[in-house]
Amino acid sequence: MQKVLSIVFSALIFFISSYVSADQTQPEIVDKPIFKPTDTWTFRINDRSPNGETKERHVVVSIVRSSSNSVLQSAKAADSSMPPIEKLLGADLSLSDSINGQQVIVHKPFDFPMKIGKKWKVSYEKENPTKNVKKHRVELQYEGIGWEEVSVTAGKFQAFKVEAEGTWRDEFNPTPLTTGSASQTDKDGAVIVLKNQNPSVPAPTTGKLFRTYWYVPVIKREIKNIEEQFTADGSLASRSTWELESYMLDGLGNKK
Repeated sequence: MQKVLSIVFSALIFFISSYVSADQTQPEIVDKPIFKPTDTWTFRINDRSPNGETKERHVVVSIVRSSSNSVLQSAKAADSSMPPIEKLLGADLSLSDSINGQQVIVHKPFDFPMKIGKKWKVSYEKENPTKNVKKHRVELQYEGIGWEEVSVTAGKFQAFKVEAEGTWRDEFNPTPLTTGSASQTDKDGAVIVLKNQNPSVPAPTTGKLFRTYWYVPVIKREIKNIEEQFTADGSLASRSTWELESYMLDGLGNKK
């Protein structure tokens, strides 16, 4: 009996040791990927609107060319005959926009080399992004969280998790407000209605932003991400979830 218990105990110790060892095999540093023109990923995207309606779409993302400083990426709907949309990104998959005559990073889910506990920020203020909005401001704080096992349609992976939390704020342009009216007759006898209008400026509004990304080094990008925006009263305004369905990297993969 003691021999059996000894064998079971030894097996248990081996299992625990193997589990810990396997967990420790994940790299401490996550380096910047090296892209090639043959790299392709297909994602299933679910977009949730404020009314709770969810729309599903499938997008094929490919690398057109890459350098040490930038990546030219194309994206198109999987079932579309339209040509893909090409966009120039940073070599770390960051996205920049022209704000007040300067190129400013507005999206940076990864800051290579990444490691657990590393933090970085993205903040910008854009003037007149729409007719009614005078200023749109975003502030996000990112952090490398650690390794997690994640399952998506493309398979099961050990992924490096990145989380971000922040705020958005909108200031508005004045809008005319009718306060009264009067009429008069012109020289030809026509009646003219005159309206007195005073400008009205809506109060600024703000809300929360949350982002989560699961990055897999061998896949060269995230296999899953969730981006959420909340209104001032905490209501969910939008949620976008991306999950990897298939991939083709360096001519190899599970692309269907």
